[in-house]
Amino acid sequence: MKKVLLLPLGALLLAGGAFAQGQVPPPQLNKFAKDAIFNSPNVPGTTFSQIHIIPYPGQAGKYLVAMTVNTGLPSQWGGVGGSDLLTGVYDAKTNKFTPDKNAAFLNGAKSEFGLTLYHNGLIAYFESDSGGAYSPYLATRTSLNQPFKVAGLIQNAPKQSYWDGSLANLNGKIHLLHVLGKDIAASPLDVAKVSIGNPTVIIRTPVSTGTANSPTPIVDSTGELIAVSHHVTVNRNDHYVSFDLDPNTPAIQFITHPDWINNGGYIAGTFYDAHYASPNYRIDSVQTVWWTGGKAKVGSNMEVYAYAPLRGLTAVPWVSFFLLSSGFSTPISVPGITGKFGLNPALLIPVTLGTHNPLTGTVKKVLPIPNNPALSGYAIPGQSLTLDPKTQKLMLGNTAVLTIL
Repeated sequence: MKKVLLLPLGALLLAGGAFAQGQVPPPQLNKFAKDAIFNSPNVPGTTFSQIHIIPYPGQAGKYLVAMTVNTGLPSQWGGVGGSDLLTGVYDAKTNKFTPDKNAAFLNGAKSEFGLTLYHNGLIAYFESDSGGAYSPYLATRTSLNQPFKVAGLIQNAPKQSYWDGSLANLNGKIHLLHVLGKDIAASPLDVAKVSIGNPTVIIRTPVSTGTANSPTPIVDSTGELIAVSHHVTVNRNDHYVSFDLDPNTPAIQFITHPDWINNGGYIAGTFYDAHYASPNYRIDSVQTVWWTGGKAKVGSNMEVYAYAPLRGLTAVPWVSFFLLSSGFSTPISVPGITGKFGLNPALLIPVTLGTHNPLTGTVKKVLPIPNNPALSGYAIPGQSLTLDPKTQKLMLGNTAVLTIL
């Protein structure tokens, strides 16, 4: 567990205990329901069982999208048989998804599943049962306009029936995030050798009878892992978030649903999940306001992000802050404010993040961390707060920590 520090006061505080990221999830601003964009007829195919989204490098407001088309992908888009993989680009300016054929060479005669992208868009993970049983594969390309090609079967992967892999940096080195038994682990990845090293558990299932799965990395501008959006087999397979990569910190339950939901992604303040709404699979979404917390080494800069739903270029931009406190507390409702408050109210220090970019739904603040080794291992409790200036509506986001490595 992390030690807890409140930097503005220069005071050492008690450890955060079992709740080192607090207990407040992002609020749900609307009903979790079928998404208007990432389903048929906007996406070629009939049903959809997975989605992953990253910002398009260098093009603000555009996003690279990777999906599993469970049934019905036409051959003109790379459909071969069983479930198939599809990529495309979402443009926030036009609110339009444009499919492409860049995943076509990954599809085989049986089934593929779970295409996820590294933050640069040039490396991808997927699973295929073309060899008779599901196996994990790596794919690569040299430019964003080129199709992916299979780099090979990932060597040294743990022997299990699925992995739900995704890619992110840990301490500046690329890792594969994946299911390991009932938990989620990070394994160093050698892209050239298509091989992983020894796994380290980063998220332990918060329910002993459940399995953590479907990890979606939440990263900074360098691809460094800050947090993870994932699922746990509770109430079928609820959506959880982990803003603290300490496996001893329980994950926070975000979306509870009676149906099976899995392998989702996010664009700013909108989260997506594949939803098995019997008898078919589709993509559902919900809007929220949230922040990442932050993570940085002493003597470096910490990136802190807050997110709100994309609302169009002509909308009045929302404004976000975060509150620092001496600790977390039992979540309570505050009259007139959306979401729950989960900080110690005896000591609150507000920090302005700024207005959200209308193209990305994002606001970022860079915090310089003093070059003092004594700060290493400490964390600062916090919670985001977002204002809609047009309606004067206040919305509390999730609790999280600013972690100093």
